[in-house]
Amino acid sequence: MSSERKNLILISTFYMLFFMAGGVISQYLPLFYSNVGFNYKAIGTILSIGSIASVIAQPFAASFSDKSNNKINIFRIIMISTFTSIWFVFFSGNRYILMLIAASIFYGFSGCLQPLNDSIVIEMSKYKNYKYQTIRLLGSLGFAIMTAFTGIIVAKKIEYIFPMYAGIILSAFVISYFVPTVKTKKSHLSTAKFTELFKDKKFVFFLVYAFLLSITNAFFNSFQGIYSKEKGISLALIGIGSMIGSFSQFPAMAFFLKLNRKFGMKNLMLTAGIAYAVRWLLYATVLSSKTVLFLWATHGLTYILLFLCLVEYTRENIADELSTRALVLINLILFGISGITGSALGGLLSTAYGIKNVFFMCSIICIISALLFYWFYPVKSEKQESIINGNLK
Repeated sequence: MSSERKNLILISTFYMLFFMAGGVISQYLPLFYSNVGFNYKAIGTILSIGSIASVIAQPFAASFSDKSNNKINIFRIIMISTFTSIWFVFFSGNRYILMLIAASIFYGFSGCLQPLNDSIVIEMSKYKNYKYQTIRLLGSLGFAIMTAFTGIIVAKKIEYIFPMYAGIILSAFVISYFVPTVKTKKSHLSTAKFTELFKDKKFVFFLVYAFLLSITNAFFNSFQGIYSKEKGISLALIGIGSMIGSFSQFPAMAFFLKLNRKFGMKNLMLTAGIAYAVRWLLYATVLSSKTVLFLWATHGLTYILLFLCLVEYTRENIADELSTRALVLINLILFGISGITGSALGGLLSTAYGIKNVFFMCSIICIISALLFYWFYPVKSEKQESIINGNLK
């Protein structure tokens, strides 16, 4: 086996492990909170506090990473911190204040994993001519398999998610010492602030749209497991559904570049907004054991289209020295800030009106957002003659 092929396998495996870890907890950690006795409002607060911690931590992690000659060293510190803090959550049990503290620590560290992971892989792909979309597809495959497997395991005992998650993170930490990395040279761009990213008006426009849609997705991530369980859907079936959702992203990842060339980002992002609206409407009206797998199959038209469009725009328009911070900003929009809003507000509204009616509200938010996006889309790119696209002399 050639060294290049071996390096590609290592970096792909490393990348996939973090998606596998996400497959263990993303759908099932809220169920753990419910299982120990917390209500909708308390769960929403826990998740929103976790999102706040993640929002605070990610810019610091990104800045340290961009300023480092070897990003993997920063990544290792975050990995071992995540491994340790997941046990804080487990041992907090039903003690609410302790759980809030534990969740903020855990989400603060774990929220930094994926943007730094993406940054390292995108950087490696650029210098080694690897296809990021292919590696990203493998990550989703790992998420899909692990989500379904976890659903079967936690049907026996929900607490099994903790040793499973910790084991995956520890495996990634060990593999990190064998993963090839790119050592980058520091430049004056490394000292640039996050605010520099907002000079690209089109990028900002995309982020605002993604934020509105992601609020509804954050509500879904926080409460769909609980809602599905209330509808009589088994944990195993929820896991299979989540696996199908991950598989449904494969066509978008495999053919994204062709789709982007043919239809353009405007149409792809508009499709995501409409798909979100339809999906939440169906969750509010027809969710059952018979329909849940079909509803999960629509996942491939939503989040992944937004994510790939934002990453592609970043790859084409954002300077390398700001790439980690741009990816962190995308992650903050898709999960962090939207997560705070979607989880906290979703918990309050679900307590007052029920989860079903909140899904109706989410559908309305998405369709209005899509219409506004269509009407106000900036036709011309607002590229700046600045450090954003690396044009400073």
